[in-house]
Amino acid sequence: MIAEALAAGKTIVATDCHSVPAEILENGEYGYLVAVHDAEKMSQAIIQALNNQFDPGVLKKRANDFEIGKVVKKYLDEIFNN
Repeated sequence: MIAEALAAGKTIVATDCHSVPAEILENGEYGYLVAVHDAEKMSQAIIQALNNQFDPGVLKKRANDFEIGKVVKKYLDEIFNN
């Protein structure tokens, strides 16, 4: 859902669970990351996101990195080139 939200140009607040959110958001460059189980930080990040939204054009451009054809190519390259 993170890549889909990026494609819609929406500012994201996500928990920094194992790898995927941090990877897609490039450790906070494209959205807000909060430690898992930290409700206080989550509420602060939501308020921050409402007041300081990321540029929708930049987010949409980042979403292009997760277009299905590109992801499949990377996946196949990992399987067959390693």
